[in-house]
Amino acid sequence: MPRAAIIFEDEHLQVVHQPGSSSFSLVTFGGLTDRPAAAGRPAVFWGQEPAERLGLEAVGLLAKAENWYPAASMQAAAPVMLPLLRPRRLGYGFSMGGYAALRYGTLLGLDGALAVSPQGSIDPADATGDTRFGRWFRPSLHAGMAVSAAEAAAFAVQIIDPYEAEDLAQARFIAARTELATLPLPFLGHATAWHLADSALLGQALNHVLARDTAGLRALLRRHRAHSPHWSRLMGRAALVRGRPELAERLWRRAVALGLAAAWLPVDRAAALEARSERLAPETAEPLLLQAAGLMHGLAATQLRIAATLRRRGRGAAAMPLLRRAVALEPGQAEAQLALLACVTAFAEADAVLEVLLDLARHCPSAAAEALGMALDHGKIDEAVDLRSDHLQQVASSPDDTTVKAIAALLLCRRMRRAEAWPEALHWAGIAARGLPESDQPLIEQWRAQEAMNAPPVDPIGIGTQAGDAAPPMHRPVGKRLLAWWGRRRGASAPRPG
Repeated sequence: MPRAAIIFEDEHLQVVHQPGSSSFSLVTFGGLTDRPAAAGRPAVFWGQEPAERLGLEAVGLLAKAENWYPAASMQAAAPVMLPLLRPRRLGYGFSMGGYAALRYGTLLGLDGALAVSPQGSIDPADATGDTRFGRWFRPSLHAGMAVSAAEAAAFAVQIIDPYEAEDLAQARFIAARTELATLPLPFLGHATAWHLADSALLGQALNHVLARDTAGLRALLRRHRAHSPHWSRLMGRAALVRGRPELAERLWRRAVALGLAAAWLPVDRAAALEARSERLAPETAEPLLLQAAGLMHGLAATQLRIAATLRRRGRGAAAMPLLRRAVALEPGQAEAQLALLACVTAFAEADAVLEVLLDLARHCPSAAAEALGMALDHGKIDEAVDLRSDHLQQVASSPDDTTVKAIAALLLCRRMRRAEAWPEALHWAGIAARGLPESDQPLIEQWRAQEAMNAPPVDPIGIGTQAGDAAPPMHRPVGKRLLAWWGRRRGASAPRPG
């Protein structure tokens, strides 16, 4: 079979053509997290494997972000796609891709569409009853995005789990605006597409859509439950979520017997434990969340997510080891570093606060100003500085201009200010100002030292340097806190900082 080739690409999506021998063309749309292959790698698309196995003539679209296939990009891609599509055409998509399979039926001349767990819109103004995806709505990309009968294929089917509240709300929104059939796959959650993972089943399902045979498709999906490892897998997850661990284990054993790779099971156990915990009191949920984190101990994103759940439910101390694990796995992950700093500030000893702050500055310098503000809001950091001043002086005296050096210098400046050692405070503040251009704090410390030494006011960006030191670089905008402080201390006639 000829290799898949990219036929269209813009900033929002990529279109791939896979030649095949089928009498119809299949147009697929990937979901929220499906992305095009990296440059230099073979072209890919969602649904590629079953399309190849079935010998289908296919055109696959993948979004480059969570963008719901913007209409302008689709209008640009359509003239390239249409000459390659056969007279009979089907659309097939999951989640975000299910939306596109419904939305662009008329544009692409689709005879039918199969949408699995689709959205009808993510525009908050459309009030779908689903708030999961609203943060990705962009008026410039998504104006008038709601699916409609005028834009959908003449025949369409949506497959959903009726017990997944948000998916059900979207299904009702879609059904109110278009003419389509809704087929239930209970207890599979948002992952209903896994029920169609078997290539032979998908081929039969597409034939039913081509024939506009809703009853035949419904019967096919029901019959396949007895033979689908993914149905048993997802039903096991649903059983554990509902507090039926023995049933869950039986279903998972059945899934493995039907050919499921055992590596799936820790993932499903962890997901089910997380979902189960939301139904329980915080003290009862904590062991389940920690068990889930242990099952997925090698994934920083999972550690961070479970830690966030623990913190949200008032179990911050239990979240700290998970955040430490996340930071160890991905030291450059600013979100994990900041969350860990918040936890140690609340629950750990002073020395731990200093350690985490310096580590964050080393690995995530772009988040250093925010981290510094968090640390300075608590008294623990000053206590730690008193205990580790020798170490901080070594760091702050290093020849390299690093964010870690600047943080150490600022902490030493504060220590000197508390001791009213103003020349030393001014020296360290100058070093800090050069290394922390996004923070107002070093400039404020410079002014405090100048005030205490009764020095005349000067340009705040350049003050506080010692003889021979280069002046800190000019930078704008100067923060609101700094402007307010300058106005109160110098009066309205004083020159504006920066």
